[in-house]
Amino acid sequence: MIKRFILAGVVLFIALGVGAPFVEADRYGQQIRDALQRNLNRKVEIGEVHFNLFTGPGFTVDEVVIYDHASAGIEPFAHMLQLEARVSLSSLWTRRLDFSMLRFVSPSVNVVKPESGPWNVLKLVQDARTGGSVPEIQVTDGRIYLKTGNTKSAFYIANANVTVTPRRDSLYIQFEGEPARTDRSARTAGLFRAQGTLSGGNLDLDLELEKSPVDELGGLIRGQRLEYHGSVASRAKLKGPLSKLLVSGSFNLSDVHRWDLMSEHNRSWTVNYRGAVDTVEQTIDLATVNSSNKLRVVVSELMREPRWAVDMSVTELSAATLAGIARDMGAPMPAGVTIDGKVVGMVGFSSQAGLQGQLSIREGSVQLQDGPSLKVAEASVLIAGETIQLNPAALVGEEGQGARLEGEYNASTRALDATISGNGLRLLSRAAPALVSRFQGGKWTAALHYHQDDSAPGVWTGSFEVRDTTTRVPGVGEPVRIGSARLEVDGALLRVRQMRAAIGAVEVYGSYAYDPDATRPHQFDFTVPKAAMEDIEGLLAPALRRDEGFFARSLRLRRASVPNWLQHRKAEGLIRIGALTSGDITMHGVRSRVVWEGGTVQLMALQGRLDEGFFKGAGTLDITKSEPQYKFRGSVQNMLWKNGKVDLVGSVETLGSGLDLLLNLRGEGTFQARGIVLSPEQTVRTARGVFGLSITRSGPQFKLSEVQASLGSERFTGDGSTLANGSLQMELASANRTVRVNVEAAR
Repeated sequence: MIKRFILAGVVLFIALGVGAPFVEADRYGQQIRDALQRNLNRKVEIGEVHFNLFTGPGFTVDEVVIYDHASAGIEPFAHMLQLEARVSLSSLWTRRLDFSMLRFVSPSVNVVKPESGPWNVLKLVQDARTGGSVPEIQVTDGRIYLKTGNTKSAFYIANANVTVTPRRDSLYIQFEGEPARTDRSARTAGLFRAQGTLSGGNLDLDLELEKSPVDELGGLIRGQRLEYHGSVASRAKLKGPLSKLLVSGSFNLSDVHRWDLMSEHNRSWTVNYRGAVDTVEQTIDLATVNSSNKLRVVVSELMREPRWAVDMSVTELSAATLAGIARDMGAPMPAGVTIDGKVVGMVGFSSQAGLQGQLSIREGSVQLQDGPSLKVAEASVLIAGETIQLNPAALVGEEGQGARLEGEYNASTRALDATISGNGLRLLSRAAPALVSRFQGGKWTAALHYHQDDSAPGVWTGSFEVRDTTTRVPGVGEPVRIGSARLEVDGALLRVRQMRAAIGAVEVYGSYAYDPDATRPHQFDFTVPKAAMEDIEGLLAPALRRDEGFFARSLRLRRASVPNWLQHRKAEGLIRIGALTSGDITMHGVRSRVVWEGGTVQLMALQGRLDEGFFKGAGTLDITKSEPQYKFRGSVQNMLWKNGKVDLVGSVETLGSGLDLLLNLRGEGTFQARGIVLSPEQTVRTARGVFGLSITRSGPQFKLSEVQASLGSERFTGDGSTLANGSLQMELASANRTVRVNVEAAR
């Protein structure tokens, strides 16, 4: 039975609670308005009134406007679509209606600091106390605007939840909200929480900023996002009179870097600070404590448009840490460059003048790529607004080498310019493209400029004067020893000028260029004073031959594998050889344009002199197989033979190297001869015909056909071939007779 009564009571209470808002309560409107005005000591306007048992007993009041004191301006203190008012139980026994709790639901509240007098919130509490009992005031999902006099701040508090609970001699305050700006789209900057007491004009408050995005907090301060990733958090204690609060707390900053970059290190800094907040002068003055690097922050015009001033005194900051921070913040740095040392100096920032200051790096070092390091006795950095300038600094290498470094970084364009120069600095070659880094040893004189825009790849430009250095070229059997040369770099473009070098026994003079954007990246112009064919063949052996094993090479079982460097080689240039010897033959003024595409080498416009004659033509060298294959076509004019001269037009093919190159030679073509003395009694005035040529171990083998010759006044026709003893025998017939001509082996 008792359970039934209890259940019936609960059901009745729920029914009354659900139905209460629908019961007309406007007849109590005047009493409620009077009670609100009495409790708040402010003029109040209300709309419709409904009973509310669940939060009461009490009322829910629509469209409530609470006006402010005249000193705070003409705008109301608060406006809300709904107010929940809980009736004070003690007032039920009197005829005067009072409230124990007022809840502002999604209100807009103006917190104002008049030109003179206390904050309007404090005055409202003071005036409410003079009017009688003060109810607990709650704000849920509110928007709190901040004003100074008649000027509304760009700052406001969104999603505010506030509880102000009256105690005997104080007010207990609980608060949480998200700071935002009126001049930005609906963005908030983290969550603030606070709790504490206000007693006799003195505040004792614990304040916490939850871990929040640094770019949003920067946007709150500056009005626009910082475009940096990272988080910030803080805890603080505010204590003292409201006119001037003492502050102490800690501040943590972690994983800060530009939003589109990855941080190399998840750095975190925690700083302890203390200072004061002057609400009359609207200033904040904070400074770090217990830190070797001192930081002071001063904010003025706090409620209007804050003006910031930050001063930092640096005494124990690592240059490597500073360089890492610069990289994380988006400052371009040459790849592979590391900086170390101790940073000291002063840096200041103000919202009017920007960044200003001077830093010095002492006992430092700079290392380019993976080369030896350069010591820096002292380097000075000037900071002026968006520009950071490195004054000329002296660098000293491990072997006493000297250099000079200077540079400038513009934060607005994110452009870095640096210049490094010096004498005898071999390691400076590591700053240039990869091809330059292949040079080993020697003496270097450099003047280099580095430029990088934002995240784009950096570009080196400048020149080197180099002596006595060595490099290797894929496909060349001996190292290239450079006696002297001038190397010019422009990004990935490399030029070698005025080169004097030697490869094995072959001296080379000329120039070379590497341009990765060209159809054929490698360009050259070489002059060789003299060379032997066997020396050139030996130097090019790695390109010409690949050891595939005896059976594979002899039986041609498969195509030789082509190394990667050969597959991708694209080169073009001009080669001149003053004197090229092959056995007993010497060719002078040899010249050809060379086009090298992968495993194919073309010799174009090949020409030269042979004794009193000259030759010209073109050829192709195929090195995709285990043995090189040669094909040439051209002509020889005025070649001396048997006291006469011979002209040849034809083609030659061969393969292999060394003796095989000769034994595999095959040729064919046409010839014309003039004044050939076969014997004291026989002189060929003119001759023409077709020839075939091969080489055996016993010497050249000729086969002549369609021969037309003039001996004296007679004309002969016939053919001929080389005999076993190496002599050339021809059978010639005229209209009157037949003759057999024997020519001794050709010299």
